[in-house]
Amino acid sequence: MKRLTKIKLINWYTFTNETIDLNKNTLVTGENGSGKSTLMDAVQYILTAGTCKFNKAADERSKRNIETYVRCKVSTETKEYLREGDVTGYIALEFSDDKRIDIIGACIECVRGSKPSRIFFKITNKELTDELFINNKYIKIMNEFKNQEFVETFNQVTETQKVIKSVIGINDDRYFTLLSKALAFKPIDDINEFVNNFLLEEQNINLETLYQNIYNVRNLKKTIEEEEQKIQELEKIEKLNETYNKLNDNSNFYIW
Repeated sequence: MKRLTKIKLINWYTFTNETIDLNKNTLVTGENGSGKSTLMDAVQYILTAGTCKFNKAADERSKRNIETYVRCKVSTETKEYLREGDVTGYIALEFSDDKRIDIIGACIECVRGSKPSRIFFKITNKELTDELFINNKYIKIMNEFKNQEFVETFNQVTETQKVIKSVIGINDDRYFTLLSKALAFKPIDDINEFVNNFLLEEQNINLETLYQNIYNVRNLKKTIEEEEQKIQELEKIEKLNETYNKLNDNSNFYIW
C-alpha cells in the first residue's frame, strides 16, 4: 500500500499555497481555529471523492461548503469572502512507494455568479510541485490545468472512487463511508451509538417491507400456537392409546 507523502493546498480557506511533507506517522496539533479541521477536510474531500461532510470533527452544525473553503469565507462588515471574483483552488495528495508516485486531487473553480465546478484528477510518476498548478506565479485555471498531457481527469464520483481505491490499494467497498466517520471521531460517550454509527452498515428502512415483516411474524406466531395446540391434542390421544394398550395386554379373551 502506498503512503501519503505530501499534501498541497492552493486557495483552500486560509491556505494560499502550502505544501505539507509527511513522514510516516504525522501528528497535527494546534489551537482552536488554527486550521486542523480545514486540513482534514481537504484530505477527506479527496479520499471520499467529494462525498464527505465538512468540519464534522470540530462542529456538528458546521455549514462549510466547497465555495466557502475556496473563497475563504470571512463575513466581515466590509466583505463576505477573502477571495472575490473568479478563483481556482487545488487539493492534491501525493502517494508513493518504492516503485512509483501517484498524485490524486481536485481542481475547484468558483466563477462569479455561477456555482462552483470541480474535476478530480490523477497524475502519475511526477512529484508534487508548484509547477503542476502554477505558471509564472499565476494559478492555472481549470481548462489550462486539465489540458496538460500528464493530467487524467474524472467527473463521476464512482469513477473517481475506483481510481482512489486503486491508488491507495483498498478493496473494501465500505471504505468511503467509514473514512468520513473516522475523521469525525469523537470521545465515546454512548457505546450503542458508537456501534450503530461506526460498526454497523447504514441501511435505509423500507416501511412497506417492515410492515410486511411484522405481519409475517404475527402469522408465524399464530401458526406456531395452532401447531402447539395440535401437538397437545395429539399427546392426549397418545396417552389414551397407551392406556388402552395396557388394558388390552392385561385382559384375557376367550373364544368359544
